[in-house]
Amino acid sequence: HNPTTHRFKIHSIILSSFIKPLILIVLISQQYYLFPTHQIETMSSSLTEVEPETGVTNPGPNDVICGRGGAALRHPGNLAYRKLVNLNKGLYATCLKAEKLRISKSIVSAIREVKGRFLEREDGKISTSLDEKDENGNPVTWRDIGDRRAIEKTSQALREGQPKLLK
Repeated sequence: HNPTTHRFKIHSIILSSFIKPLILIVLISQQYYLFPTHQIETMSSSLTEVEPETGVTNPGPNDVICGRGGAALRHPGNLAYRKLVNLNKGLYATCLKAEKLRISKSIVSAIREVKGRFLEREDGKISTSLDEKDENGNPVTWRDIGDRRAIEKTSQALREGQPKLLK
């Protein structure tokens, strides 16, 4: 493993009373950034619920394809998104509820920052590839699910594989 493949920019790190860094790792334009949790609020406050885009026929490389199937598994935007989620699962598991929401919002914000969208098929079907045609031979169309649903899906992805906490 070549140590120069990943460049880290560290803005600052806040230590909790347990001397544990509280950071969010964000992948932006193929670089990893470490943000202290007090900066997460600033990043995620840039999200505004706008009218979601519809009729998308050409998902871009930074888009996240929502749903199951080969298209969602192999798409470059999904690979980056899953890496980003996996890098933050440990932090997410140890945070309070309000901090968890900020982490989810920050991941969505990082995808939006690079002009990525969270897309689902308008017809609700599963895609095996992005160049599929519908029953009439037209390109399949996609719509952005909006920030609220993207944050919900991100929170779910961050919880996946986490052990259940005993009460």
